[in-house]
Amino acid sequence: MSGPLDPGCSLLPPAGASPAPGTAPVGAPAPARPSGRAIRRVDHGRSPCFVPGVGRLRSEGHRVCLLRTHAEEPAPGRRAQAPTLHRPDPARWHPGPQTRVWHSPSRSRSAPGPGAARPWRPSPAMNQLPEVSWKSLHRLRAAFLQPGPPLPDYWESETDLEGYDATFAQRIGWKWDYVLEELRRRGWSPPAGQVLDWGCGTGIASRAFLDHFGPGSVQVLWLWDRSGLARAYARRRVHAKYPGLEVQVGLVERPDLLLISHVLGELSPPQIEQLTHLVARATATVWVEPGTYEASLTLIAVREKLRATLHVVAPCLHRERCGILAPENERHWCHHFAPSPPEIYTDPFWGRFAHEMNIDLRSLPVSFLVLDRRPAPAVPPNAVRVIGRPRVYKPHALILACDASGVREYRLTRRRLPDAYQRLKKGSCDPLQQWQREGDEILEVRPFPDNVGSEGLACSNASAAEARANCGPGSD
Repeated sequence: MSGPLDPGCSLLPPAGASPAPGTAPVGAPAPARPSGRAIRRVDHGRSPCFVPGVGRLRSEGHRVCLLRTHAEEPAPGRRAQAPTLHRPDPARWHPGPQTRVWHSPSRSRSAPGPGAARPWRPSPAMNQLPEVSWKSLHRLRAAFLQPGPPLPDYWESETDLEGYDATFAQRIGWKWDYVLEELRRRGWSPPAGQVLDWGCGTGIASRAFLDHFGPGSVQVLWLWDRSGLARAYARRRVHAKYPGLEVQVGLVERPDLLLISHVLGELSPPQIEQLTHLVARATATVWVEPGTYEASLTLIAVREKLRATLHVVAPCLHRERCGILAPENERHWCHHFAPSPPEIYTDPFWGRFAHEMNIDLRSLPVSFLVLDRRPAPAVPPNAVRVIGRPRVYKPHALILACDASGVREYRLTRRRLPDAYQRLKKGSCDPLQQWQREGDEILEVRPFPDNVGSEGLACSNASAAEARANCGPGSD
């Protein structure tokens, strides 16, 4: 994180802002089944904690399978885009000198591309667990959950950074996988030039970005964090995976691409205001935060302040005023759920991590914002974005969705659309869809086409300077 910043207007929601009554997450812990697995319901993100929800997984009898750890040199010949989410890569978790090495078999069925991570290979060391300091992780989690003023620098040693990068940072990396994969689907590509990872921590955001889009368009990667220990660690980790990439420590006044990840909980309102000025100067920004009510409202405030001068790429499919701000939507917030890799549920290391940290591994609530000076990718007709999770009842499902007309709840009936209803009942819901509607009734559901906006991003291959000069908001 950076040091003190200039004061400014607050973009945080008012103190005490909370959802309307009666909308708290439901569900008490279910009784343990005979198999020995404890099942708990997921907190849907209203908790101000960085990692919402509680739950435990037992570690007995499970196998190790850490996914993509963003630290090893990429395989040659990768294509420019990642075809699927969560392609395993033994390099996102890079062991320290005292750590036992471990790999896992790949679950991928398609060949890796240049932005994709390399498939895993079996290893004789598969049954060895990575070593982390649980005492250090407990101290870090307590610091993250501490309410009140901005946190002091909590990195005390290399052990803190290694343990965080192997655990909490992995969960953040899976959120970045989800966001970057959606950008790929939309046909968005990053501007070429200088990339700034602001508040980099261990550098998980920049490593995830390089894995998806490759280092070809990155002239210089800048890393900035208030902690010198974190800056040095992040730089070392990027160099280990991309030795040919120029990596610098420091700030750049006008980055071509700005990466921001999980910083709102550590910033004061004046610091958020100053960070917004940096976003306004960048050609493009990808900003990922926890899927909490407070983080969502703050990102919405940033969006509303900058949407007149920057194009809104995601999560919105439009550039109109955010529909969440309508009085009738006060209890809602813009959040989504990134999938966790399925292998972690049968993994003793992640089982112990869930038990020690009291974290539910099953889903990752995320809020994010992508802004660009260049025109946003084209959107197909009747496209909508699903917010949160649908509520499925016996005869129908209620789905909160957003488009240019606003945010409202729609009804999908089992009688009219049995296949779509069954998919929702099984927990499968693509956040991007095309609907035919009549009032609040969904008449037809079609899949969102991949790369629909590849021609719509007129400046995708332009330099950052050309983007600023020729692809401003008034050029569409």
